Amino acid sequence: MEETRESRMNSVVEMAISSTLESCSNENFLACFAEFQSEEDKKALLNLRELFLQLLASSIKHDVSLISEELKIPQKLAELDRSTRSSVVVGLPAEDPKLVMANLRCALKRQARDKLLEMKAANDARLAASRGRYNMAKQKVGLPALY
Repeated sequence: MEETRESRMNSVVEMAISSTLESCSNENFLACFAEFQSEEDKKALLNLRELFLQLLASSIKHDVSLISEELKIPQKLAELDRSTRSSVVVGLPAEDPKLVMANLRCALKRQARDKLLEMKAANDARLAASRGRYNMAKQKVGLPALY
């Protein structure tokens, strides 16, 4: 009995490594292994599934960072001028994992630039209003306007 149980658990591990693990729910996952009826077995299977999902997620994050370092994406983005960078990066296919990082960084840089321009415009408007009030006050007293 122990050998068959151990071989079944090995098949669980093999399934956990496969890509179907990601897409199935806990209930569907447990239904595949109906012979494991005890609550302890079910908890062990779900814990095993969760562990492999975490390992898969960390592996993907690690691969993306390695790809980013290999391609020297930040240096390449810095070499391209703003107009070329936006037209090149926007045209890339979204599925290409090597270029997803470049696409994200470009979008973040655009958002940051837009936010800074918005803040600068608000600051310029505030300064202009302040200068206008200052000049009007000076003219009321008979002094020449500064701006």
